[in-house]
Amino acid sequence: MADGTDGLLARLSWAIPCVGLAILGLLVYSEAMRPPPEVQLAVVVFSAVIGLFAAIAALLVSRRRQTSDTNAQQGRRTGEALLGGACCAITLALLGTGVLAGSAEKSRKDQTVANAAGFGQEVLASAGWYGAVEIAPNTRVFAREVPNTTYMGVAFASNFVTPFGLMIVGASNGGKAPIEIDLATVEIESQGGKRFSPLERGKILSEARQGRAELQQAHGGPYQVLPGRSLGNGWLFLPPDMNLAQIDALVLRVNGEPIRVEGRIVKPN
Repeated sequence: MADGTDGLLARLSWAIPCVGLAILGLLVYSEAMRPPPEVQLAVVVFSAVIGLFAAIAALLVSRRRQTSDTNAQQGRRTGEALLGGACCAITLALLGTGVLAGSAEKSRKDQTVANAAGFGQEVLASAGWYGAVEIAPNTRVFAREVPNTTYMGVAFASNFVTPFGLMIVGASNGGKAPIEIDLATVEIESQGGKRFSPLERGKILSEARQGRAELQQAHGGPYQVLPGRSLGNGWLFLPPDMNLAQIDALVLRVNGEPIRVEGRIVKPN
């Protein structure tokens, strides 16, 4: 049994990282079983460290048994141990790549949040249609035009094929129950009482040049606002040539009931 210790350790040194990566790959591939990032990190680190220890142990045991092994046996076991070390190095390299990629993704998201805050300030500093209504105590629904002259308006429009005017619909839910805002059946009420429909949401989202699946998932259906939460990115697509100065209100559905959001063109403070 002692004679095969170094051979067993040599095989474990490359088998453990490979099995660990294979299990992690299956879990990540399966959407339902995908573990959180910290579990993925733990699997990679554990596999690499155990495999590395096995490779070092195999080399040490092999050196002590040089007198009883043939050159071919020593070479094979040393080769397996070196293969295990290479597998561990590749595993650690993948770990380093994942850490760097995660750091870059976090920096990108932080920059996106900062940019969004700056774009929001630009929109608020521009003249545009605005309306709000309190639908319950401490619960408000609002709508704000994003002028196509702002950077945010231009950036949104550039990602879609069909031209449109963008209206952001949001809410702050200070109540005790969730609210659902459905923008699929919005009606635009103009001066004189005439009502018009916005552009078809599904068609525009299906023509997104980038992030189509993500946008359809995020904006394809009603928006849910939980108690104590806010919504600030509901998208309403208007005809690009619509004169919003002639618009008196938006009629949208909150929890299935029609809600009239009156508004007008406001100038920046």
